[in-house]
Amino acid sequence: MINDKWGFANNDMDIVIPAQWDYASYFRASEVAKVGIKQADGNYLYGLIDVEGNCVVPCEYSIHEGESGAYFAGEDGYYHIYDAQSKLCGYYDIKNRFFCPPIYEDVILWFRNEKNIVTAYGTLP
Repeated sequence: MINDKWGFANNDMDIVIPAQWDYASYFRASEVAKVGIKQADGNYLYGLIDVEGNCVVPCEYSIHEGESGAYFAGEDGYYHIYDAQSKLCGYYDIKNRFFCPPIYEDVILWFRNEKNIVTAYGTLP
């Protein structure tokens, strides 16, 4: 943390990704981290970055990590993405690096037969 912002350093404490977020998680095995920017109302908008600091999903959403028993890739899982303005959902599949923007009323994700299965339901806007 530098000046109340989070960034990332390597094991030698060399800054690899400059401090620029109000929230930052650790990198998962799939090399994706959740980062967030605090809004004026105190809530956070989250996004995802890769190990080089490149934006994978912009900091525009509420993002919840995959729930126990509903992971695509074991420890890697997925992120459930929610757009508070449109009230729509999407997801980011970590294993396949696939981003489904929030265009559904709800998204159900599950793992079956060692293949990634995604069921999205609801009406499209």
